[in-house]
Amino acid sequence: MALPIKTIKQAEAEIEEGKFYTTEEFMRLSLDPGYRYELVRGVIKKLSHPGGEHMLVVDNLYGEIRNYVRARGLGRVLPPGSFDLKLDPTRSTVRSPDLTFIAKGKTIDKSAVIAIPDLAVEVYSINHRPGDYADKFEDYQKAGWDLVWLIYSPNSSPKKKANKVEVYRLRQSLQPLRVLTLGDKLDGEEVVPGFIMPVADLFEYES
Repeated sequence: MALPIKTIKQAEAEIEEGKFYTTEEFMRLSLDPGYRYELVRGVIKKLSHPGGEHMLVVDNLYGEIRNYVRARGLGRVLPPGSFDLKLDPTRSTVRSPDLTFIAKGKTIDKSAVIAIPDLAVEVYSINHRPGDYADKFEDYQKAGWDLVWLIYSPNSSPKKKANKVEVYRLRQSLQPLRVLTLGDKLDGEEVVPGFIMPVADLFEYES
């Protein structure tokens, strides 16, 4: 059951400035459900509210890849959730990708997920400061994550990068290995074998 708005606001107001939170403390907080939060080296960071276009892009990809994965029993496709990266025992880091795929056989914890996703997806938010994704991807790399897609939607990203997808293999580089445009296709590679989706379909918003 959702907490009353008053309780949510009180909990957020009780975030102690200067305090380094553990994963367990962070996960117990009842924060504003209209936003997403991450724990970065013990410090709680409030993320921008995802706009309508952001959510539509995630929904388009989620629907396609989830149906594909479930039909073949390949694992789980998860909406935004909390992943404990286990980077530093004294300064916890909990990140929240927009979508993840976890292959069959990996354990998914009931609170902050510890399993390493086989695929993580981020949709760029115009409200992020420069370097936010670089910092996040560096954390992913240190935690052992590999395949990441960064999607730039038309109205929620820098104009020169709109309608593009950057494909990262973090075990090789923190720089994108490929940049896909509207005429290209997303490829699940060996991670989600056989999965193909036209990039243009990410930005199809008609119901």
